[in-house]
Amino acid sequence: MLAISNAMTKPGKVNYAMRKNITYTVGLRPDRSADTTLVLGFANTGAYLEQLPPAFRDWLRVYRAPDTVFPAFSSSRRRTATTTEFGLPAEIRTFTLLRGQSRTETLTAVVPGAMRSDTAASVSGGTLYYRLRLFRQADLEDIPTSVEVTAPPGWRITAARAQFTASGDIVRVLTEPGRARVAVPLRGDLELVVRLAPL
Repeated sequence: MLAISNAMTKPGKVNYAMRKNITYTVGLRPDRSADTTLVLGFANTGAYLEQLPPAFRDWLRVYRAPDTVFPAFSSSRRRTATTTEFGLPAEIRTFTLLRGQSRTETLTAVVPGAMRSDTAASVSGGTLYYRLRLFRQADLEDIPTSVEVTAPPGWRITAARAQFTASGDIVRVLTEPGRARVAVPLRGDLELVVRLAPL
């Protein structure tokens, strides 16, 4: 699971002017874990109402699956700040964006047991699955989002499907033997399922 929460630490409706994007890459490992990189783009560049304040002050929390391992230090060499809320581990960051400014936040983590067998159905030939549930925080507009999953050495992707969980609408997934990719404006919680088989 992946849930991204942006909370303004000072009220003022400046989120009206914020533009965001999400890029999530998942590199599956032969030991069934996953190296993940989440890149979040923020831009305080949208249209402004006259009364909006100039600064967006964000308290960012990224909730992950239980047992997720965070690095000791971020890519900017700052010690990684984490917490546990709702029984879930989360990485925390804070920043301020003035009017006209943009920035990216890159968060890495390792997810043990990311590839699993499907115990709900009959599985043959060592087939494994990677499942991701990406939760959408309520926002003023749909956030451009892309997710890419790469198969580990010795494995290939045989199928992939994605859908918005509330509506059931199917989302197109581009699939190759070595990777699966989905790109969509995030308008609801998204579930992606990737099926893998040994070469």
